[in-house]
Amino acid sequence: HLHRWLSAGVDFSLSYGVKSGGLLVAIVLHAPKGDMVMNLVTGVRRDFQGNGLTTLLYEKILRDLPGKGINRTQ
Repeated sequence: HLHRWLSAGVDFSLSYGVKSGGLLVAIVLHAPKGDMVMNLVTGVRRDFQGNGLTTLLYEKILRDLPGKGINRTQ
């Protein structure tokens, strides 16, 4: 999967994840496009859905990205 994401332009320094007990349970993968990032994947493990993880991730993302030179998301 790593090669597929890299070939799609994913920048892991602009992507986010949530772990629970050492297990990755939610991800948002971004590919940069100038001063914006394109969301390629948002996913939450089925057994963790409905817990607000996506909302928490996006709150953090929207706070962090301007400091990384990203002004827009798509």
